[in-house]
Amino acid sequence: MNRFIRLVAGLALILSVPAFCAAEDAPDLGDAEYLGMFAMPSADNSTDAGCTGTVTPCQDITSASKVTGNLGIYDNGRYEKTAGALVVGDVYLGAGATSSIGGPAGSGGVLHPDTDLSQELTASLQASLDAAGLTTTQALGLVNNGFIDGDATNDNSRTLTGNGTLNVYSVTDLTLSGTHKLVLSGSPTEYFIFNITGDFTLTGSSGILVADGTQIDHVLFNILGDGDLVNITSGGAGQVVDRGIYGTILAPDRDVRMHGRQIGAIFGNDISIGSGSFFLQDTFDGPNTPETEPDPPPPGIIPEPGSFMLLGMGLAGLGGFSRRRGLKASSK
Repeated sequence: MNRFIRLVAGLALILSVPAFCAAEDAPDLGDAEYLGMFAMPSADNSTDAGCTGTVTPCQDITSASKVTGNLGIYDNGRYEKTAGALVVGDVYLGAGATSSIGGPAGSGGVLHPDTDLSQELTASLQASLDAAGLTTTQALGLVNNGFIDGDATNDNSRTLTGNGTLNVYSVTDLTLSGTHKLVLSGSPTEYFIFNITGDFTLTGSSGILVADGTQIDHVLFNILGDGDLVNITSGGAGQVVDRGIYGTILAPDRDVRMHGRQIGAIFGNDISIGSGSFFLQDTFDGPNTPETEPDPPPPGIIPEPGSFMLLGMGLAGLGGFSRRRGLKASSK
């Protein structure tokens, strides 16, 4: 009898296991994914990025900077490009947004006035919330040149090796200077997500680079809260590939100054591109998994296929147990 009770208890345990455990997915920019830069509204109306004038949100591209990608400037914002700069791409101006284009005709991109960017705004804000809500896989704390949360090294380069799927790092400040590098090493299918609550600054010839198959559009720097200016002044000329930043900056409540080199995207309040910057769009690309409503399951818990196999084995054991009991009874 005790053996029978144990077997029944085991079957109950099998049936009580959920059919599956849902794994977390990387966030998705959705309707905003076609943009390489997006100047978004924020509660903070100051223009810390250095945009001309006081209009916000703003997008300034100055000096001999070259930008290849699509731009979005939200409602009542301002887009300005000076004579020496070049923009190759489409520029979507929200309702009431104004522009000032210096230089040859067409050098400011193809303008699309009075564009409804409300869905793009919603998608950007949601992506930031989704990224912030992911489970942290590694707490980095303070990342300052060769220091990662107090772990010092004399090497100019530190490598973060991915876990093969979704890497989510919590960071207070991320500041690199001189020739220091942070290298993201992973496979083509995994994601690197940084949730940063403090400063995000790159200067000198420093860089955040990708290696060993890591895709630029799988790297996201999610800058949280209304804090200091995001300041990227590392990199420079487009042919210098071992410096600057690879990945998307998502900073809905921060101003962003990019006076350096970036391959990726920038989503922020006020955005300033200057000092001969090089920018090439490669926007963060989430898994884009279609959301479909599954058919409602019948009452009770449906075991997964592996559970059916175990259930069959258990029932077979019950049958054998019953037959043995019958043989014992008939032999008496």
